[in-house]
Amino acid sequence: MRRTDVTGILLAGGESRRFGAPKALARLDGATFLERIAAALQPHAGTLLVSVRRDGAGVLEAALPSGARCVEDLRPGAGPLAGVEAALQGVTTPVALVVACDYPFLRAEDAGRLLESLGPHDAAAPEVEGRIQPLCAAYDVRIAPRLTAWLDSGRREVLGFLRLLDLATVAATDPGSVRAFTNVNSPADLEIPS
Repeated sequence: MRRTDVTGILLAGGESRRFGAPKALARLDGATFLERIAAALQPHAGTLLVSVRRDGAGVLEAALPSGARCVEDLRPGAGPLAGVEAALQGVTTPVALVVACDYPFLRAEDAGRLLESLGPHDAAAPEVEGRIQPLCAAYDVRIAPRLTAWLDSGRREVLGFLRLLDLATVAATDPGSVRAFTNVNSPADLEIPS
């Protein structure tokens, strides 16, 4: 898949309550989570969008990776799917690679596996120890109307929405991919063995 066919969407609109500080700006090995995830997406995505809550753009402006731009949520407080929905409105490519700021260990090769697995499916998401990780996934952008309808109906559950889609799963079997596809909710989660 060509870079011009993929838009990277970084979800940075969460409140990071369990983490205690904005995850997008948290540092690991000298780089912010936002920078680390952008570096994993850039080899695959020609465009990078950062989805933020309405009051979050100012906080992240100075930290945006080169060439990235912020997209504000259209449905404040409606959760991560609302961030995906808002970002998809600005996407002109057939594929979106969506990654929440919860995945600072994501590597370019892991992002590539998601894209390779997408094929004719609506989405490709990693599976870690039997759990699907829907906020680190590749999506065919044609899901956008179904996502809007889901949110319009008052639903917010990410996994519930995923069950509506034709999903390809990417098994995380080696220690590197398990770490890459495991979300970080607290500073203690950064101690995951590599």
